[in-house]
Amino acid sequence: MLLTSLVYIISLIFGFISPTLIMKNVIALAKDQETNKIDGMAWVGLLIFCELGRVFFITLTWAMSYRTAYRLKAASMGLVYRKLLRIGNLTDQVSSKLLNVISGDCGRLYEVIVSCQVAIGGPIVLVMCAVYIWYELGWLPLAGLAVFPLAYPLQYFLAKGSGSLKRKAIQIKDERVSLISQALQHFKFLKMFGWESYLYNTISDVRERERTYLLKSQIFQSLSIVIGPALPHIAAISTFLLYITTGKYLLPAQAFTLLFVFSLLFFSIRMLNSLYESWYSFRICSERIKSLLVLPEIKDTSEKVCDTNHASLDEAIVIEELNLVRRGSFDPQCSDKDEEDKDKRKEFKNINSIERLLGNSECDNMSFQLGPIDLHVKKGSFLGICGYVGSGKTTLLETIAGALTTEKGTLHVFGRTAYVPQHPWLFKGTIRENIVFGEAFDSVRYYNCIESCCLINDFGALPLGDLTRVNNSGSNLSGGQRQRISLARSLYYQNAEIYLLDDPLSGLDNRVGRSVFENSILNKLRKQKKTILFVTHQLHYLKHCDEILVLSDGSIEERGKHEDLIAVKDSIYNSLWSCLSQHPNEHEEPLIEDSDILDLQMDVGAVTNAKKQQLELEKSRKDVSPDVYWLYIKSCGGWMMLAVVIVAFSISIGSTAFSSWWLKRWFGKPDSLESEVASHSSDENGTVTKVDEYISFDSPDFEFNRDVYAGLIGVILFGSLIRTIFYVMATMKACKVLHMKLLRQFFCSRIKTLERMGTGQVFNLFARDIGEVDGSLPNNMENFMQNIFVVLSVLILVSSVFPQFLVFAFFVFLIFTFYRKIYNAAIRDLKRIETRSKSPIFNRISETVKGLGTIRAFNKERLMTEEFEKFTDASNSVAYTFSASVRWLSIRLDFLAVLMTGSVAVFTLIFHGTISAAAVGLALAYAAQLSGVFQFTMRLASETEAKFVSVERIHTFLSHDAEEQLNIDGTHFNNGQIEAPLKIEAEIHPHWPTVGHVKFDAVTLSYSSTDPPILRDVSFEVQAGQNIGIIGRTGSGKSSIGNALFRLTELKSGSIQIDGVDISKIPLKKLRNAMCVISQDPCVFHKTIRFNLDAGRLYTDNELWKVLEKTGLKSSIDNLDSEVGLSHGQKQLLCIARALLRQSKIIFIDEATSNMDVETAAVVEKLLAEEFKYSSIFIVAHRTSALASCENLLMMEDGGIKDFGPIDVLSKKPEFKQSFEKFENVALE
Repeated sequence: MLLTSLVYIISLIFGFISPTLIMKNVIALAKDQETNKIDGMAWVGLLIFCELGRVFFITLTWAMSYRTAYRLKAASMGLVYRKLLRIGNLTDQVSSKLLNVISGDCGRLYEVIVSCQVAIGGPIVLVMCAVYIWYELGWLPLAGLAVFPLAYPLQYFLAKGSGSLKRKAIQIKDERVSLISQALQHFKFLKMFGWESYLYNTISDVRERERTYLLKSQIFQSLSIVIGPALPHIAAISTFLLYITTGKYLLPAQAFTLLFVFSLLFFSIRMLNSLYESWYSFRICSERIKSLLVLPEIKDTSEKVCDTNHASLDEAIVIEELNLVRRGSFDPQCSDKDEEDKDKRKEFKNINSIERLLGNSECDNMSFQLGPIDLHVKKGSFLGICGYVGSGKTTLLETIAGALTTEKGTLHVFGRTAYVPQHPWLFKGTIRENIVFGEAFDSVRYYNCIESCCLINDFGALPLGDLTRVNNSGSNLSGGQRQRISLARSLYYQNAEIYLLDDPLSGLDNRVGRSVFENSILNKLRKQKKTILFVTHQLHYLKHCDEILVLSDGSIEERGKHEDLIAVKDSIYNSLWSCLSQHPNEHEEPLIEDSDILDLQMDVGAVTNAKKQQLELEKSRKDVSPDVYWLYIKSCGGWMMLAVVIVAFSISIGSTAFSSWWLKRWFGKPDSLESEVASHSSDENGTVTKVDEYISFDSPDFEFNRDVYAGLIGVILFGSLIRTIFYVMATMKACKVLHMKLLRQFFCSRIKTLERMGTGQVFNLFARDIGEVDGSLPNNMENFMQNIFVVLSVLILVSSVFPQFLVFAFFVFLIFTFYRKIYNAAIRDLKRIETRSKSPIFNRISETVKGLGTIRAFNKERLMTEEFEKFTDASNSVAYTFSASVRWLSIRLDFLAVLMTGSVAVFTLIFHGTISAAAVGLALAYAAQLSGVFQFTMRLASETEAKFVSVERIHTFLSHDAEEQLNIDGTHFNNGQIEAPLKIEAEIHPHWPTVGHVKFDAVTLSYSSTDPPILRDVSFEVQAGQNIGIIGRTGSGKSSIGNALFRLTELKSGSIQIDGVDISKIPLKKLRNAMCVISQDPCVFHKTIRFNLDAGRLYTDNELWKVLEKTGLKSSIDNLDSEVGLSHGQKQLLCIARALLRQSKIIFIDEATSNMDVETAAVVEKLLAEEFKYSSIFIVAHRTSALASCENLLMMEDGGIKDFGPIDVLSKKPEFKQSFEKFENVALE
């Protein structure tokens, strides 16, 4: 950085010599008819040489600054990512902040370094200018420079205010982006539950708070920008008037050389402002990064040796007096539960009570205490772990895996661990990469692992086999496939000695589950004498364990062999088995293993083709579409607002140019020698010598010229003020409108659209692209428009003196057009590629947050760091190429500007003696500004156009097909347009549906006109209050029944009627609010209990407490406005409470109890049967027990109905028995 600063100072020296020493002599030669042309050409050549030297060194400065800045950016991103891998207890709030730090603050560090390198030039230029003014005019005119010392505190205040406001806006942005992330995660639920408008309102409220600070910050920012060009002219006017009123004579060579010197002071102000902004941006970024870096880190508890004082040679895990308080992200100091409550939960007398089954919250937000725990696990032992929901099973395994930090006690793990989490973790890549997970590929070992996990048939059904790429979190795979891939990963990890298996068989059908258990765990891990900790709710597997732990309220309540525990009559273990005996089918695990209702499956090839088509469409676009600019103009307020802004800029910049023209006029009649006003001049002592033009106290019309010249100060200030007001009004309106349109389109988007785009791209729209629209784009555009008017004023003033200059400028413009054509061929695509290159970074951070326990357990921190650095390097490589491309154009534009300045100097020699010195001085002073302003303007044009890529991405997203959706104000929003509500809505019963009669009539469904049908001529009828079970192989059309019913995909033909009303005529919000869905994966937002139950605030507190009491959550919740802090099982109960609150006549259930222990599941199933006994229920059957309550059974095959009818009738049909047996025996997805 010091070397860069030195190079930059050299460029400043070249830039200062050119206008001061050389330009003054060229102006002085203008009136001398006896000038030696050789001397004149020497001065012109020296002028061009100095300008070329300045261009060379400033280009070198930028190149060195870019290199340093990108290195720092990559280093800071890597530092934060490494910290992520070491954070002790990662909360949702911290992970959201971390994503924002990497996406925003690390990028701003780059901007700080780049601007900081050139910002040091401001004070240096100020000193040089002050010395030169003193040399030319003496001490007294330095008083005119007082505006600059006064401006510096003002700039400091504006920069400080802007920085402080930005800091507050960023904090609110974290909250908004977190909500967007959650909405993306639960997007399908939001659609099916009809909660889009509630999230829209919530995010809009947060955005409005953010925009309030952005508005104030933008006002400060705009004022600091507008001060730059105004102050030099105000200082020039003040200095010249002060000098003249003292009786001194002002010469053209002095005045216009000093006028250019004052323009250099504009650069000084701009750079000083940049220095202030850089400093405060650096403070904000460093504080946010520091707040992450100081978070407590995980302790390295793994030891690879056995000869320690804590363990004997045959022990694998030693835990002594371990205590862990798992605090949440929102309320770290939750109140402790009374000992009396704990005692009550240990009483197991009433099977109908859910409350007793919950224990303490194994939570995300409220405190959950694990321990005290003392546990010694011998090497090669098979330890089973069970307990009720929230008893601490997952927390115990996560602690051993290294995902959580202990507070008291000791934990020693002797050996490498492999971890299978309760919720399978997959990252973006091929299935094979997810299984191998950085290990060397061994085809024999790999085949044995996937065979043990029953994955061979699954891979055979995929288009690319195990080379199929995994989408976001494995959304293109079924739940069972994800679970078995996660288990295969642990088996492939050859060096593992300890296996932590957290319910690895959940979601698998009976035969596949039994096969995986026998082949993977018993025949593989047990025979290899691996240490196994096996958590499960499927108690029949625990018979094979050497020892069983029963957890309750975070402590080990019972321990022993299966036979010993079952013999204790009042034990928890015995209670669980008693419940299992009352529901004997519970152990027959899922008939189907994919979470069909919320897995809107898409063809992998179709997704790939869609992405290719999108890429080809972007490549085919040579320019940013005019529609993109029109979208922004409309968002700003339309043509009228654009015209007002242009007029404001014209007044602001035009008044400064007019002040220079008026100064030239004051010296005498332009472009003529016929009326020489005097024959006097003055040296630095005021001595009069022979000269043609001057301004003094006794000049003709002195008072008139002085008053006009002084009055221009007020005009300049007024123009600057109205420009700031109207520009900020326009751009901030665009921020509001574009975000509103984007957010509305997001919630109105079809699920298929978001799945094709990927969550990374959609998240990027709200995080980075909206960030560009909020800050970078308005700032770039204001500087660009300001410089455009400056360039226009230069061309007008110079051509008024030398009309021939326009001819030369025309040829320069042709050369510029040629360069820009070459430049434009790459710059926009580079910007698009650079924007897309950030998506893998965001995806990897999100994946790391979700799979942190797995990464630590497998000791893959280095692998993940290396891959993250590859993504970062790839993104920075594109960004550096983009910056280098900008400089490629800039240096050529600088050369063209030097030619234009040189041409004016040559014209001065050619026409010397025929044009006044004041006119020549005006032309040279403004032409010299082109050397910096011209290239900076064109660079700003390119950067502004590149920034418009963010608006283009928003425009592209807005153009996607959207589903009809009820707008916030009660009007209907259909495919981006507002339309009147459908007439049929007023004709149906206000409480429709009243009975829940559902009829499918010849329904044919496909995702698009080019895709094959996924439902073919499906017809069946569900009477009011009936339960219907839906079974079938993966791809048979089970999930499509739900998609059609909730209109996630519109029908190709046929109809669906509910209570005799065609649902295609019902507004989507009314339709979806009339039904209810309970999915296998609970949807809970990081907000209050009240919001998660009743986002629309439609119910009373009594109604909310009532459903919480029915689900047994009342005792775990302090108040409705507390943040959610529940275990996974309790979150599922909260979702059931939400369904109870709605009391819909049509319920769609996707095995809501698959992740609960058998006793809790039995109670929940009984609760559902009682509460929804008058509702029509569609059950996607994962367990045979789920079919027991069904009157009818619907078997799907290849998108059509294989069989439909009462189970007792179908069971008598031989062909149904054959199909059902075949169905049960297949290892399904």
